[in-house]
Amino acid sequence: MAQLDMLLDPGEPVAIVLTRTEMECCLNVPAIEARFKVESVWYTGGITVPRSSAEPRRIMVNPGTALDVEVLDGLTLEFVSPLMRLLPTLWIFDHESGALLTSDAFTHGSYAGLLPDGLAAEAGLRKFQWFAEADTRDIAGDVEEIVRRREVKAIGPGYGVPFVGQGRCLREALELAAAIRKVGIQ
Repeated sequence: MAQLDMLLDPGEPVAIVLTRTEMECCLNVPAIEARFKVESVWYTGGITVPRSSAEPRRIMVNPGTALDVEVLDGLTLEFVSPLMRLLPTLWIFDHESGALLTSDAFTHGSYAGLLPDGLAAEAGLRKFQWFAEADTRDIAGDVEEIVRRREVKAIGPGYGVPFVGQGRCLREALELAAAIRKVGIQ
């Protein structure tokens, strides 16, 4: 909340955009609403409907596609529906800043320096163990293309260390895609 206090002026309108509706993504919605003027909460389907007094804005984006959405007057974000998903998931891209928020992907930054080169991306796939039973070529290709088609300057994972710099973001996407291909059946 302290970070939001530093970023927002009192009474400034806010739209909350959830990457997924799992508990760690939406439990703070009521606390944010108690302090700020939340006009809408954007989310996709999932296991939880976020509790909110703001206007609920459920949105469907077909897997493997993207949609530009004006979430507040003058603020348009790209809602990307990746193939790398367990439940309905959105990655959010801000064309202005170049930031890509990837929900529960790109978490391998947490393992930097703890594992030998090349193993961090594999360790970040623990939540996606079902990949071992899947043909993962399309999933890996989609991760690469999402980053290549956009000017991604920063990647914010669901947890762990963000990746900063356009070259670094592309390298991390390629590393993650290689790990996805390696764990799947081809």
